[in-house]
Amino acid sequence: MVDNKEGKKLHLGEKDGSIYTVALDIGTTKICGAVGKLKRQDNTLEVISFAEEKCDGVKFGQIDNVENTSNAIYEVLLKLAQESFVTIGEVYVGVSGRHVTSWRKQHTMVFQEKEKESEHIITKNDIELLKESLKNKIIPDIRNNIIIGLYQHHFKIDHNPPVSNPIGRSGTRLEGHFMVITTSESTVNKIKMCIDRAASKIDSSLHYIAKEKIHVKYMFQGIASGRSVLNEDEIDEGTCVIDIGGGTTDYVIFEKKTVQSVGVFAVGGERLTEDIKEGCRIKFSDAEKIKIEAGFAYPTESLEQEQMVAVANSSREEKPREIPKKYLTEIIHARLSEIIEWIHTQMISAGYHKKITQHGIVLTGGGSNQDGIKSLVELKTGIPVRIGWPTEHINSLKIRSIADAKYATLVGLLIEGMNDAKNDIIHHRNTITVKETEPSATTTSHKKGGILDALSENAKQFTKNAIEKTKEFLLDDIK
Repeated sequence: MVDNKEGKKLHLGEKDGSIYTVALDIGTTKICGAVGKLKRQDNTLEVISFAEEKCDGVKFGQIDNVENTSNAIYEVLLKLAQESFVTIGEVYVGVSGRHVTSWRKQHTMVFQEKEKESEHIITKNDIELLKESLKNKIIPDIRNNIIIGLYQHHFKIDHNPPVSNPIGRSGTRLEGHFMVITTSESTVNKIKMCIDRAASKIDSSLHYIAKEKIHVKYMFQGIASGRSVLNEDEIDEGTCVIDIGGGTTDYVIFEKKTVQSVGVFAVGGERLTEDIKEGCRIKFSDAEKIKIEAGFAYPTESLEQEQMVAVANSSREEKPREIPKKYLTEIIHARLSEIIEWIHTQMISAGYHKKITQHGIVLTGGGSNQDGIKSLVELKTGIPVRIGWPTEHINSLKIRSIADAKYATLVGLLIEGMNDAKNDIIHHRNTITVKETEPSATTTSHKKGGILDALSENAKQFTKNAIEKTKEFLLDDIK
């Protein structure tokens, strides 16, 4: 493990050359977590630990009961640490709810070269500086909100046509166009509070939790789900992901290898169960059971009025209660239609209704397991639909535990963590190579002066102090 100034931890497996990432999906009906292992030899992701606990502390994507939620998180983190033997110092967490908002922003950077006639060659570091500058600029505009995602759309260099990747091109002015995703500060604070409370209950002598507070990285749940169920072609050529969870339904439109549009509808599978409970006048648990076992997404001609669904009554009554299956289907159809029609309207407003006809819509989340939902969405939108399973990007002995659409967000968070870790490693290697050979103009102009002074031109190795300073420098550049 490597520590940086903020106590963040990158779990580097020293013995087998592996990297570990921890993900946590705080949902309305459940809290689940997993530890992922990236094998650097073949670049594959393996889930080595999985845990799940029921939880009733979350409503519509927002934490409603801190105590209940933190208790469930405690059970999940403890099981993960005991099973994986990984000290948890950093966790990737999904965020949803009505407070999630997207913004389209643009920002400009002007390069000033020493020689007036020369043009600046754009680097990855320039892109990162442009992003950080944009974040600082828009903070006053998003008061009481936190940025949980910044996705680049395209760039303009001087007065040239837009390009998706400006690195390696030259110019004097760089204009970036981005999508910024935010959520309320209170949402993030409650999540952090629950994780900190959970971690504090775990015996520190067992070394399951880092001595510092766990560092939390946030990501919109819909994007995480999309990362786990889509391939590169679908992300590039245009696809809409609809993640039907317990409390919310998220949608994300991907195109040109980035996020183009996002939204949250504060209705999910739990509301559907409530409809059945109220419409059939039965217990919530019975409503959930018949929804899963006998529910169908839309009425068909073959569904006759005489077909009945049995619901067990209390011990005072002898015979189970019977509910017409057609009536049950009508309840489910009405609520799911509301969700799909809202998302379809958003797709049309964003101008993507006709752009995603090749790869279409991918349904995921627990609600996508409802029988008949694929046909319903195709009927409502006129777009081809498939169910997305989070199994495309992982290679694991525990694949059976998470091979379900309801774990799409969890797997997507693991993938995000692994991608961050891989980028950190590449950044380390590239920066160290530059330091040990001939420093570039960009490196020598960095404000972290003093490190290069510790190196002589013909030095064969770093001194102990120089190494420590360089590690600090590199890790500071990661975030």
